[in-house]
Amino acid sequence: MCFSLLTVPANTLCAKIHNGVKNPFRMPVILSKADETRWLNRDLTTSGIAAMLQPFASDAMDARVVGKDFAKCA
Repeated sequence: MCFSLLTVPANTLCAKIHNGVKNPFRMPVILSKADETRWLNRDLTTSGIAAMLQPFASDAMDARVVGKDFAKCA
C-alpha cells in the first residue's frame, strides 16, 4: 500500500503547535466537505487541484492537549 501526505503552510492554530525546527510551520491538507467530491472527480484540472491546496481555516478547527503517556490509556 502507498499513500502521500500533502502539506501546506500552517494556519495560525497549527503554527502555534508545530515548533518549526525540522518542519517549519506546515500542516496536512484538510479538505472541506464541499471539496471532497471535487477532489475525487477524474476531470479535475491541475489548477482545480491547486485551488484546494490551501490551509484549512483556523476558526473551523480545535486543538487539545494530549498527554505523552497515552499508550497507558488502553
